[in-house]
Amino acid sequence: MSAISQTYKGIIIRKNPVEFQISAEVDHEFRLVRMAIDNGWFDDRPSIITAIKIIGTTHITTNHGQHRDQSHLTLAANPGPKKAHLYLLPGSGITATADTSVDELRWD
Repeated sequence: MSAISQTYKGIIIRKNPVEFQISAEVDHEFRLVRMAIDNGWFDDRPSIITAIKIIGTTHITTNHGQHRDQSHLTLAANPGPKKAHLYLLPGSGITATADTSVDELRWD
């Protein structure tokens, strides 16, 4: 699957899907980023965000086999050197589905 991008409210959302990822999951990840934009979670940055890249897939960070946090997407916003983590509900999901929604956005 090749790179995908769409523009939403003037922000370019991009992703390079991984080999095994199905297009429905990618569609849900884009939907979740759009929800975060609608919630105004990118509005407090020092510069206006012009692009958001979805890095990897929906995942739960682990440490020696133990869950360290809840399900999230890792994002890179432009401009800005920091990554963000879009936390999802339910917090135990390892793929984005129609039932997945956004919980909060945390910056590194």
